[in-house]
Amino acid sequence: MLLQYHDDCFDLEAEQRMRFDLRCKHALGIGLEEVGFDSTVLCRFRRKLLDRGLERNQFERLVNAAREGGIHHQGCRPAFG
Repeated sequence: MLLQYHDDCFDLEAEQRMRFDLRCKHALGIGLEEVGFDSTVLCRFRRKLLDRGLERNQFERLVNAAREGGIHHQGCRPAFG
């Protein structure tokens, strides 16, 4: 979801990038021959977060972890609001 947010793309486009873009495969730790996941996985995951009221909390945790790891910079656009 972070890559999808960063690239500003829809679920299906994120799936296609994950399948065909070597940069995405590398970032996700997916091998060259691996198919990866279906775009509906993103939708179902977001639904679970929303149902539990965790969407902002989980996203902020991911962004903070990315910042600590040096892969996300403070100047990036905010996720919500």
